[in-house]
Amino acid sequence: MNNKILLGIVAVVVLIGAGYYMSKGAYKPAVQPTPSTQTAAAPNTVTVNNFAFDPPALTVKVGDTVTWVNQDSVGHTIKGDAFNSPLLQQGEKFTFTFASKGTFNYICSVHPSMKGTITVE
Repeated sequence: MNNKILLGIVAVVVLIGAGYYMSKGAYKPAVQPTPSTQTAAAPNTVTVNNFAFDPPALTVKVGDTVTWVNQDSVGHTIKGDAFNSPLLQQGEKFTFTFASKGTFNYICSVHPSMKGTITVE
């Protein structure tokens, strides 16, 4: 028998054996992959994504800090009567600490149809 044919047969047998071994669950990688690359949002966090604030309304207590995180592929701002962020690019954050009770409406000044509300109790 030709050496190339014999080598091909051995390679096929090894691959079949490896596939069987792995399919039976005997093979477990040393590091298990994480199910998701996204982490849960921290408390008092508003995500900016798909031209929307999520959640669009948030209730916090006096003295709490709210963080807006731009996960959109375009720049956005956070503009209200009490606060005004610079243009946030993807991955950038803006924080504001609410010192008094009230209802604070805000928009993205670049995309005014984007609206949100922070209620401070």
